[in-house]
Amino acid sequence: MALAAKKFSRARAAGCAIICKPSPETPGCVLALGEALLEAGVHPAALAVVFGDANQVSTQVIESPVISRITFTGNIPIGKRLAAAAGLHMKPVTMELGGHAPVVVCSDVDPEATAELLVRAKFTNAGQICLCPSRFFVEESIAKRFATRFAEVAANSKVGDGMDPATKVGPLANERRVEAIARLVDDARDRGARVLAGGNRIGHHGYFYPPTVLTNVSDEAALLHEEPFGPVA
Repeated sequence: MALAAKKFSRARAAGCAIICKPSPETPGCVLALGEALLEAGVHPAALAVVFGDANQVSTQVIESPVISRITFTGNIPIGKRLAAAAGLHMKPVTMELGGHAPVVVCSDVDPEATAELLVRAKFTNAGQICLCPSRFFVEESIAKRFATRFAEVAANSKVGDGMDPATKVGPLANERRVEAIARLVDDARDRGARVLAGGNRIGHHGYFYPPTVLTNVSDEAALLHEEPFGPVA
């Protein structure tokens, strides 16, 4: 909903109409946002929320002469395809794609306080935000203290129902994310990484993976080269 709201507000501020194709896994929130905008007075002709096959919808929208700009939030391979298709029609694009944000922690900070701050940044929404950091490069003199406190706070973060106020880390979006996180963790572990917290899926019902903290990760590990988009640091 937040992603759609950013796109909607800028387009409407410029006087433009919108056609939005939401994620098939969370279509209801964008539809609710559209209904709220109509109730607030946005003209029905200025907003459409559409559903259907993503390839068919994107092809028709991009090729339509009434569409002047394309914006997409999602993964890099799909973003490249959409940008290439828009380029054929000389239409500008705004792409909000994957990130792999590093954090550099220098020795002039309080390592425990910094670890507590960064645990929250890492595991908000179970790490499923493109701004969530994933790689932490810590100066050697404070590395052990930082990692120990980071792992302690991560391990004590309650995993469970996202509607429960006591929950700190909710479920992943789908089975694909659970499998992707498991693959990255297993690959790093096979290459010599040490697991300080988490490291294994929780049960077999729901999409729960605990906050996972690894150290001594090999430069060759996929985790250092791919966006995890999940609860692993």
